[in-house]
Amino acid sequence: MGRPLGGLRSAFQNMESESGLSSYAGYYFCKDGSQVSDTMSMPPEVVDSSDILSRAVALCDGELRKRGAAFLGHSRWSLHGHLVSTFQILQEWEQARETSLAGLMHSVYSTEAFRHGLFSLEERSVVRDLIGQQAERLVYIFCATQRSKLFERVQGLHEKATCSLTDTNTGEPIELTPSEVGRLLVIHMANLADQA
Repeated sequence: MGRPLGGLRSAFQNMESESGLSSYAGYYFCKDGSQVSDTMSMPPEVVDSSDILSRAVALCDGELRKRGAAFLGHSRWSLHGHLVSTFQILQEWEQARETSLAGLMHSVYSTEAFRHGLFSLEERSVVRDLIGQQAERLVYIFCATQRSKLFERVQGLHEKATCSLTDTNTGEPIELTPSEVGRLLVIHMANLADQA
C-alpha cells in the first residue's frame, strides 16, 4: 500500500492544489470519441475513446462536473477529485469494470458520512445508464447501508456466504451475494485509502 498512486490522482492533486478548481483546462471525450476542451475534466491520457470503460468514465466525468462535484469539498479536495481517485485506486488494484465504475460513482446518492447527493434516488436509472446495472446496484448499496454494519456482518463469514444489510432509505433488508460483499469491501477500502 506504500507505493504512490499514479497519473490520475497526481493530476487532480496538482490541479486542485496549484491551479485551483476552475482554472484547469483539460479534455473531455464525447461519446463519439471526439475531443473538446472543458474545465475540470479527466486528464487526456486517462481517457482512451476506443475502450468501453473509458467512454463510460468520460460520460460519468461529464455528468459529475455538470452536477457540481468539482466544487463540493470532500476530505482533502473536491468530491470530483475523490471519486476519480477512488476509481484510479480500484483500477490500480485491477478490479473488474463494474467495481471500478461503482467506485467512480460510489457516493453520488449521499452516504452516512457525506450527506450531499448529486443524484436523487429517483434518478437511479440515470446512474444505471451511465455505469450499468451491476455497478449501480453497488453504488446504491454503498450509499444506503452503514459501513460499520457491513464490517460487523462479514466478520466470521466464510468466503461463499451471503450477507443481509438494512437499507437506510426503506428499512428493508438488502440481500448481498458473496461477490457483492467482496466488491463492496474493496470499494470501501479504496474509498478509505484515498482519504488516508
